[in-house]
Amino acid sequence: MDAFLKFNRKNVDDRQVDTLIGLSKGLLADGKLVQSEAEFLHTWLIQNRQATENPIIVNLLARVEMMLSDGVLDEDESAELVAILQRFNGETAERGELAKTSTLPLNAPAPAIEFQERSFLFTGVCAFGARRECHAATERLGGRTV
Repeated sequence: MDAFLKFNRKNVDDRQVDTLIGLSKGLLADGKLVQSEAEFLHTWLIQNRQATENPIIVNLLARVEMMLSDGVLDEDESAELVAILQRFNGETAERGELAKTSTLPLNAPAPAIEFQERSFLFTGVCAFGARRECHAATERLGGRTV
């Protein structure tokens, strides 16, 4: 399985995120999130965490574990989890309207990235800046660009 994940990491991560979006839309269909739904989400995140380092899965799992650490999802925790999942799902769409994109709020805190002795390839448009700026920043942090 390790070889499969090594070469299919992006596909696995994309499928997990797509599945998580679908799950969270279903969990929020009635506009609220109860204990059993949070526990179901927690179980799904644990099962999927084993096959990924995806920061969306990792950070959401950490938050849900914190919320359920005392065995009870209180009203404030439920409201916070609803808000997280709503932002993750994108804005509410009306019937017949295309689904809106998510804001992926689950990268806070930002995931740790190891640069030392790692190689990075930049393609497309980078939010950080021009490709040469990304290369320079990566190299300053001990990484290599390819």
